[in-house]
Order: sequence, then C-alpha cells, then structure tokens
Amino acid sequence: MNGVVILAYMLGIAASSFVYDLDGYYLSCGVILVCNLLAILHLVFFVKDVGCPPSRDDEESPGGLLEQFLWSPLRDFFGTLTKRRPGRYRTYLYVLLVIYAVYYGTNSSDENLYLYMTLVR
Repeated sequence: MNGVVILAYMLGIAASSFVYDLDGYYLSCGVILVCNLLAILHLVFFVKDVGCPPSRDDEESPGGLLEQFLWSPLRDFFGTLTKRRPGRYRTYLYVLLVIYAVYYGTNSSDENLYLYMTLVR
C-alpha cells in the first residue's frame, strides 16, 4: 500500500498543472479535499483494527539506546528481508525497498514540485 501512496504522489504532481489550468486553485484544493475525505472514510469503514502489539516494556533491553534504536531494528529489518516467503512476496519486499530508496534518495519534493510547476507554467 505504501508503494501506491508514492505512485499517487508522483501522479498528483504530474497532473497538478493540468488541474490548475482547468480552474485554478479552487479545483486543485477541491480535488485534494475529496481525496483526503475518501481516505478518511476508507480508514474509518474498511480498515480493521488489529489491536495493540505485545509490549516490550517487560523485557530488559541490554545494550541501552544503541541496541534498542539501531542494532535491534537493523536485525529485524534484515531478518524480514531474508525470511523465506511463499510465492514472490520476498521479491515484492525488495522492489518496495528499491522504491523507498529511490524516493527518499531524491526526496526534495518541495523543491522538485516548485521547479516542475515553474517549467510547466
């Protein structure tokens, strides 16, 4: 689902100039408002609550902050990527990782959006 959000963001930037040309900021803000309302309605009515994960507060975390916030998440990350999965799910995880790496590697979205809008207008 997160890959869809990134794709929708890029498509939104690509379509923003055309939407602006149709009716200016009123249509642009209206489209944003409708999309946000649809997202909230989807969240309220279709996404099921999975409950809280078991708390890790009861366990002692040896190693302090570095272990808790760096080494343990890195071990979990690589364990998740290398775990055997049915079908092509592991491939999907690697593709999602590449998408995130490219997205965050070039994540100067405000500057890119400004430059794109000045080129199109």
